Amino acid sequence: MKHSMVALLSIVSLSVLVACGQGSSGQELEEEVITDDHIVAYFEGIEDGRVILDITDARAQHLKEQGADVTDSMVHLVQVEKTDELVVANSEGEAIEWDELDPHDRMYIDYDLSTYNTGQTTIELDHLILDDGAGKDELIGAQLPDDEEAYRIIIVHDEGQVLEESVEEEDFNEVLAETPLESYATVHQQDGHRMGDYVNALDIEKELPVYLILDHEGVTYKTDEAEEALSYFEDEM
Repeated sequence: MKHSMVALLSIVSLSVLVACGQGSSGQELEEEVITDDHIVAYFEGIEDGRVILDITDARAQHLKEQGADVTDSMVHLVQVEKTDELVVANSEGEAIEWDELDPHDRMYIDYDLSTYNTGQTTIELDHLILDDGAGKDELIGAQLPDDEEAYRIIIVHDEGQVLEESVEEEDFNEVLAETPLESYATVHQQDGHRMGDYVNALDIEKELPVYLILDHEGVTYKTDEAEEALSYFEDEM
């Protein structure tokens, strides 16, 4: 999945400040301005005293900006030693505790991607900033197809929910082969999660699973019937 860097630029333009305060480590957090040196990373958890971050999408965006024609299906994870000096704050500049973070939370880190080498696992940071204002634009922006003529189907379901058995995988693959449908994917609903609460962000009133059809601008159609989602493309076949 890709995650748009547009949201980062809009936040940068607001010159958000990380105010002085007590970090989760108990150390004071020095005043810091979010600049275009900050990139988006995704918090994956803490293992063996190290903070795990996913920089896959930021790296892809960096390579694209450099004019590189690279297709890379690898997931690029880096880790940061969780020391007393490493501070985490929210987007309002208030220090927060590590246990307030959820997996896949969107973070801003001050890191120069030009120094990153594939296979590198450890980087140095002194702070991480949580984007706790993610909403509909960020949630859907992460799923939009690149091609202006393409579509994606996103299936939102409850974790562990069995999807409709009447629709076989071959049905989706047939549509993929014969229409502008670029891909389809499943995501599970995470109530109250900044980057996983599709029901609230998109005002979904139907019972899950719900099938969202996206073009490069956003949601064009949503239904709780798989057959309806597939028939949306009949005119294109």
